[in-house]
Amino acid sequence: MYSNPRIIPLLLMLVLALGALLLPSCGGDDPPTGTTSATYAWQQSFALHATAQWQEIWGNSASDMLVVGRDGKVFRGGGNVWDSLVWQATLDASYYTVWGFDITDAYAGGGWSTTDTTVDTIVDDGDTTFDSTFYADGSLAIEYNGSVANDFGLDVGDFILDVWGVSDTSVYFVGADGRIVRYNGTTSYIIAGGGNVSLRSIWAGSDSNIYVAGDAGIMLHYDGTVWDVVNLRTSKNLKEIYGVSDTSVYVVGTDGALYHLTGPDDFEKITLDTDEDLYAVWGTDDNNMYVCGINGTIMRFDGTSWAAQPTGTKFGFVGLWGTSANDIYAVGEAAMHNSGGNWEFVRISETPDFYGIWMAPSTVVITVGSGGVINSFNGLTWSRDTSVTSDLRAVWGDDDITFRLAAGDNGVILRSVAAGVWSPMTPAVSADFTGLWGYSDTLAYVVGSGGTIQWYDGSIWQEMTSNTTEDLRGIWGTTDGALVTVGDGGTIMRYDSVWTEETSGISTRLNAVWGFSDTDIYAVGANGVILHYEDTAWTPMTSGTVIHLEGVWGSSTNDVFAVGEDGLVLHWDGSDWETMELDATIDLHTIYGRSGTDVRTAGDFNHLFKYSKQ
Repeated sequence: MYSNPRIIPLLLMLVLALGALLLPSCGGDDPPTGTTSATYAWQQSFALHATAQWQEIWGNSASDMLVVGRDGKVFRGGGNVWDSLVWQATLDASYYTVWGFDITDAYAGGGWSTTDTTVDTIVDDGDTTFDSTFYADGSLAIEYNGSVANDFGLDVGDFILDVWGVSDTSVYFVGADGRIVRYNGTTSYIIAGGGNVSLRSIWAGSDSNIYVAGDAGIMLHYDGTVWDVVNLRTSKNLKEIYGVSDTSVYVVGTDGALYHLTGPDDFEKITLDTDEDLYAVWGTDDNNMYVCGINGTIMRFDGTSWAAQPTGTKFGFVGLWGTSANDIYAVGEAAMHNSGGNWEFVRISETPDFYGIWMAPSTVVITVGSGGVINSFNGLTWSRDTSVTSDLRAVWGDDDITFRLAAGDNGVILRSVAAGVWSPMTPAVSADFTGLWGYSDTLAYVVGSGGTIQWYDGSIWQEMTSNTTEDLRGIWGTTDGALVTVGDGGTIMRYDSVWTEETSGISTRLNAVWGFSDTDIYAVGANGVILHYEDTAWTPMTSGTVIHLEGVWGSSTNDVFAVGEDGLVLHWDGSDWETMELDATIDLHTIYGRSGTDVRTAGDFNHLFKYSKQ
């Protein structure tokens, strides 16, 4: 047990006082200010991915790692093969840190609460705040032996935010209550702290070389005898420390803060080409270091300079770990893996792909996707509903928001007449359904595999004679009777008492259709195909791309959007199709709007984007 009479509970208050006195010497370290212009642009929404709030990742091989997160989520695996672990039955438990000596000798920390917390708040306007105020009823300290997780408990009343070990008898924890705790394998001891400032990270090269960092620029160093204040001359919140050796230690924080140990307790400030909040740092050596943070930020130091690495997302990252220079993971609002080349998304768990979206005239938005996931926005908050495991491909509702339908694979059709409550319906014939369209709660249509077309009369679903066996993928109609469906092989079918095939002039798969009248309709499909029906015939349009297009929607004949793979968004202004800027490279599957300035598109790995005034 550590016994140091020079450590007092008011140590952190002293640190704050010292930092405040020395702050003026750190000019230019305040956050920048500016104004936001009122422009229309695509912005990534941060509402739907709350189920993918990973906090930290650690492992000792490319195929055997641990990742922990909110809501008690723990997964073990590697690549795209991960198994869910149950470490605590407490549903309101969350884990914020994991680290170990071996996969059979690992530690995790977190907390549980009976009240809502403001930790990792996600809102629809694109703002994301990771670490704010903690409200905890108790801490969690887990020891994992590879098969069993034991909550051994710590003398800490608040969330545990980080763990690091030197040996099985020297494992250190820090947390939101400002305490530093040592666990000797049997008993835990408070060895420093006790203030009201959160300590976020700890790194130990040995029992006589320990660094701790936290909010308001707090950094402490223990040399085996005395805890000293390390003055970084900053008030930035410090998020993580990582050392590649006793003499090379890095620490990151808010507003792009990065410091590197260059001498005894002498940290040099490194200026990066970013002011994004940084949450994690990791590397193999001083010539191969990484930092990550919000808005998709990942940067690498190659021994000469720091450079941003493209991630193709605006999701934030709070955890980094790797097993080698060619095997690195970043986790947070999504999970990504770099195997020595590009960063690619990793599907750990509950990261759905969105295939369908619908918006009501009010603020209601519904998305559906893989694994039966349904997300609904009521104007204030998002809620998640699911009653099936089959992928859902399409969603539609009436303008009164009293009747909603969702359909997908394996003959699944769901009906909702009350928010959050979805009930299964019986189709006339089972098929994989991919398109929905309706006029009211007594007249709706669904299309799918094998040329299936079914209609709902307010009571039951009935099969229609489609006069095609091609897989149908999209359907659209108008209140005055126009009804068109498209599908494989360039198939276009129009309904006028019977379904009749129209000449498309192509054999390319068509994925979606949208129009404004029975004589003004757009269809999009594979290889960048766009067709326009004007007056009496379908004619091809020049899209300028060969990327597969999967969704189309418009507000007027001079304002049409098409979306597809690799984050492609095209816009038709009445003269040309032009590419719109979107900060993502994920595949987009669906698009819907209520006006030319209120449009949403969604796609793989929980990505949702909103086009509106910024």
